[in-house]
Amino acid sequence: MPVNTSSISFLHSNKGYRQLIRNGFIYKFNKQTSSMIYLICKTKNCKAKVHTDSNNNILDLKDEHNHLLEPEDFEVQCFRNILKDRVINETEPISKIYDEESAKAQFSPETLASVPMVRDIQPGLNQARRKLTLVLPTSTTFDIPVSYQRTATGENFLICDKMVCRKNEC
Repeated sequence: MPVNTSSISFLHSNKGYRQLIRNGFIYKFNKQTSSMIYLICKTKNCKAKVHTDSNNNILDLKDEHNHLLEPEDFEVQCFRNILKDRVINETEPISKIYDEESAKAQFSPETLASVPMVRDIQPGLNQARRKLTLVLPTSTTFDIPVSYQRTATGENFLICDKMVCRKNEC
C-alpha cells in the first residue's frame, strides 16, 4: 500500500544514481530487487529509509532522521548537476561556466557557504568532460576495405599495399 508522497522529487547523484528528495531530505540508492528499490538517507549513520516500487511509488517509509534538515544540500546538488550538464555539452572554460551559473542561482548566504569553490569542483568536472573526448589512435595500421582496393574497372587501386618499417620495429 503506497505511503503519502508529500513533496517528492528526484535528482541524479555524481555517480549517476537517482536520489529521492522527500520533505527536503535526500535519500540515496542502497540496493534493488526485482520488485523494490531500497533507499537510505544520504547523511551518514541516519536510520531513515524509503522503499519504492519500480514506478517510484513509496511502499514503506521509516522517516526517523537523527539530524536536522539542511535545505541547502538540495540546492547545492542541483547546482552541481547543472554545472556538470553544461560542462559536458559546452566547450567554454569550467571557471566561466561556474561563474555564470553561480551568478544565475542567486544563493542565500547560508547556501553560498555550502557551495564548493571552483578549484574544488573542477577536477570532477574535468573528468566528466574527458570521458566524452575521443581517444587518439595508438596505431597507424588499418585495413583498407575491399571496395576501396579496386577501381571502377576492376583494376588494383594501390600499386603497393605493404607496411614499410625499420629492422628493429618489425
